[in-house]
Amino acid sequence: MTLILTFAAFLAATSFVLGIYFRIAEYDVLASEKVWERIAPAAQSIVDNDKVPDEIAAMVAAFAVMTGCGCFVNSVLVHSLKTKLGVRARVDDDADRVKEQVAALDPDVRHALANLLQDLLIFDSLHAPIFGRLCRVLNREDFARDKYRLPPSSPAVEREVIFRITTAAEPIIERKNEAKLELVPSF
Repeated sequence: MTLILTFAAFLAATSFVLGIYFRIAEYDVLASEKVWERIAPAAQSIVDNDKVPDEIAAMVAAFAVMTGCGCFVNSVLVHSLKTKLGVRARVDDDADRVKEQVAALDPDVRHALANLLQDLLIFDSLHAPIFGRLCRVLNREDFARDKYRLPPSSPAVEREVIFRITTAAEPIIERKNEAKLELVPSF
């Protein structure tokens, strides 16, 4: 009899916890719609801007198309944990080139790019309830609007935000592109 009561209590507790989890996940997905309303026009304006180099415009387009599955959040989470543990993340010549291109951008464009990348990361984190919440807790600075929604007069912080997000998400874009090429039949 106690085994049955224990099992029933376990099922009730599991059902209660899962109910809370699904409610939170539903609210997160609904909140992501408001973020997407900011993403689409911002990405379009950056891609259409003649002052933005083609490589950065292609990166923004890839981020905007591929976001929403939680992979960028997982990549940023792994990158930030490696950084906090002292394990050096892979930084190559492409990262240095992106850093130089971002530094050469107009302050207004750089500010818009930093805001867009932050919104893309927030959107992606809202679609990954467990790891998204963990990423938002561990990287509060990246998600704090009052810290990184700065006026264009702080290019160092904006450059750092852009560089950290692009460095963490670069392997994800490469893997997704390779997977898409494998799915396309060759004629």
